[in-house]
Amino acid sequence: MSHYNVDIIKQYLGTYGYGFLFLGTILEGELILLTAGFLSYFGAMNFFVVLIVAFFGAIIGDNLWFWAGRKGGTHLIDRYGKFFFLTQKRVNRARKYFDTHGSKAVFVSRFVFGTRVSTSILAGALGMPLKKFQRSNVAGAASWTIITAGLGYLFAKSFELLRAYLVQTENALLILAVFVIIIFILRFIFTAKDI
Repeated sequence: MSHYNVDIIKQYLGTYGYGFLFLGTILEGELILLTAGFLSYFGAMNFFVVLIVAFFGAIIGDNLWFWAGRKGGTHLIDRYGKFFFLTQKRVNRARKYFDTHGSKAVFVSRFVFGTRVSTSILAGALGMPLKKFQRSNVAGAASWTIITAGLGYLFAKSFELLRAYLVQTENALLILAVFVIIIFILRFIFTAKDI
């Protein structure tokens, strides 16, 4: 890929990437945040801007889902719960769990793929106090953003190290192959003289 193409990709990501990241983190967002962390290692996105955008996207997204649950109540869950894996059995278990461990559920759901949206809806529908939800939501969003983007960044760094290692290994193997070929040629030349 030419340097010109790389510059175009960086410019495109700088213009639109943060918008996609923001929208992605309003939903579940793990994959897009990992990707943003990965790309920030290569300079296509700014790592600290990625953290800020993802943090606010996650906070806003969970608040939207919380208020959707609060306004729609259990009627919303009964009607649309199947799209978020919320069966009646799960709702009943969640109600008992939220009574004692609601804060933990909101925090932990951030790290369990596919449960963040449904947990926020449940928190709203089951009447979790807003302040309690917000504390867990902010703590979870901050932790999730740093860990997920950080993993993407570290993976990119490891990828670069692996690529450098493979290039060095490839060069060493090439030198070894040339050396072996030279030995075989010399051996053939000296053996042919003896005949």
